[in-house]
This record gives sequence, C-alpha cells and structure tokens, in this order.
Amino acid sequence: MMPGDISALARQGLQFRDKLAGTKAGLAADFPWYPYDSLANLLHLEKLLSASRRDLRPMLGAGPVLDLCCGDGDLAYFLETVGCRVHAADWPMTNRNFMQGAKALRRALRSGVEVYERDLDAQFRLPGPHYSTAFFLGALYHLKNPYFVLERVAHQARYCFLSTRVARLTPDHLVSIERYPLAYLVGPDDLNADDTNYWIFSERGLRQILARTGWQVLDFILVNPDCDSDPVHAENDQRAFCLLRSAYFDSHPLILLREGWHELEEHVWRWTEARFALRVEGIGARRYAISLPFVLPEAVFAGTGPITLSARAGGVSLGPLACPAPGEYHFQAEFEGSASALDLVFTASAALKPDSGDTRERALIVKPDDLRGLISPI
Repeated sequence: MMPGDISALARQGLQFRDKLAGTKAGLAADFPWYPYDSLANLLHLEKLLSASRRDLRPMLGAGPVLDLCCGDGDLAYFLETVGCRVHAADWPMTNRNFMQGAKALRRALRSGVEVYERDLDAQFRLPGPHYSTAFFLGALYHLKNPYFVLERVAHQARYCFLSTRVARLTPDHLVSIERYPLAYLVGPDDLNADDTNYWIFSERGLRQILARTGWQVLDFILVNPDCDSDPVHAENDQRAFCLLRSAYFDSHPLILLREGWHELEEHVWRWTEARFALRVEGIGARRYAISLPFVLPEAVFAGTGPITLSARAGGVSLGPLACPAPGEYHFQAEFEGSASALDLVFTASAALKPDSGDTRERALIVKPDDLRGLISPI
C-alpha cells in the first residue's frame, strides 16, 4: 500500500534498495550495473516537497507512472511495490548495460513493470498516451534536444519530478551566469569525458525552458546550494530538483483509456472492442463537444449493412452515428458537463469475433494522438 507521506515513502524506498542489492548480487550478471543510487533521489524529493504535495497518493494513485531514462529500473520496481502501475523507458545505446539490467531485474522480480526502449534524441513517442506522473531524474543534460522532450512529456504527463545538473559560473569561474537564462554546450571531453553530456543550464535557464515548454514549477530546490558550480568539472556538481505541473492539462482535459482497448500497434493506432470506454478528467459545469475520429475497417463491415456507433456520457445517450460503408468517420456530439470527471462509453453494433488467427474482439481503429481533441468546450 502506498504510504501517505513522502518521508514514509523514502524510508520504504531505502529498505527496498537493500533488497534489490541482494537480488542483483544473486544474479551474477556478466554486465555492469548502473553505478548510481537511483533510490537515494527519494531523499531529495523528501526535502523538495512542501505542504499538501508531501502526500504523493493523488499524483501517483491514478497512474500509470512513467520512469523516463530509468537506468536499471530501481525506482520503477520500487514504485510497483507500493501499488503503482509503471512504465519504464531508456535507450540501450546510452544505457550503462544496454538495458540488460532493467530486463534482468524484471525477470528476477517477476515484475509487471512494462519496460520500453525509447531514443529521446529521436522524434520518439512515449509508451502510453497519458501518465499521472513522470519521473525524469538526472537525464535532461544528456539530451540533444531538451525542448522537444520537455514538450512531449508535458503533453502526456500531468506532473513531473525532474532533476538535472545546473551551473552558476563559467568553467574558468570568471563569469557568473546564475542571473541569466543561459545554457552551456558541453564538449565531448569536458565532463567526465562522457560524450552524452550536452546542455548544462543556469538556474534561470532551467526555469526559462520549463516555462517555455509548458511546465509550472510547484517546488524547487538546489542540492549543494553553496557550491561554486560550473558546467565541466565533476567536483563542482550542483543539482536542481523540481516538481512540475503541466500547463497543458489546465486547458485540456486528461483522457484516460479504460476497458475495451487493445495494445498500441506500430506506435500509432489501437483496435477497440465493440464496447470501449474512456474517462475524462479536468472538465467543469459547462457545455462540451465530443469529436472522435475512427476507422471502420472493411473486414468489420463485411457487407452487413450500416454499422452504428453510439455513446453514453455520464449516463446520457449520444448518437448514434450510422456508418454505411468502410472508411474514416468522426463521431460528434454535445453534452453538458456537471462534474470534474466524466465516463464515456462507446458501443459499436458489430465487431470481428475472436478466431484462431486473433483471439481479440475487434471493432474500430483509433489513433491515440487523435484523442487529444476528443473534448472541447463550446
């Protein structure tokens, strides 16, 4: 069960760290484990969080949770033990052991954490459509394009715990940069001779890029605050830890997939069952429009005559939409919002039945990216 306070969560995390160390030792792995203490970050989060935000249950409980640039997945596997549904993502080419550690632990722990390979230096997609919270710790300065990554996460995660290295001085310590929104471009031999290091922000620079990519800073601390930090010397290391809230969700409802959806295919689209549901969070007492683009495949249509798609919004019937032939359609309707959350249940009048070639019921094809415009105020 998830603890009610970050202090209790941190204590549990350190206990789990000891258990995990025993698991790793017992595996006798022929690869190097990630060398840094990922779960020690919980102690920094304990210092970071203030007021009601010290209770993480509202942020983590809805799920799923994303551990982005997960290393060996220590944090992801711990969060699973306190009741979170977790996706963990990293990229083998920049991971310490080509993600062998994360995958070995998943097998050893018999874990349900979903482990994904994602190249954040490419035009990537996150594994799931939406997350209640993303953990993005110690990775921002390793990215070539931090703007793209921060914007991508802001569109798919309501909250984000972020940490990154920052600097107050130029490498020669002659110029202070802390008062300016700047970033230093690290050379391949500058910082630990690690050519995956790129951008070291000043504090003002970090706050600026967060604001420009759609994030509101809720809590912020500097670790080693009195350090004469610079971008290139390992001994002058200073870290910023932040709790962020996506401004995107202040103006756009959060869409959560419920029952009736199959796995994402080709990173683009999903089959639905004949009956499928979504939950919409972050709406108010006003009138809204629904617009759901979908494809009715020819195999489903199969000459049976018009197929209809109907819906219920909070118990109120909407539609139906008649689809006289295979093709692309938009289900459109209007409804009155009356609560902060709404359950939408769609029903198609026909579907492919499970067979020896595919054991799933399949009705419609929907692109998750299209769900961003599902609900709009009128």
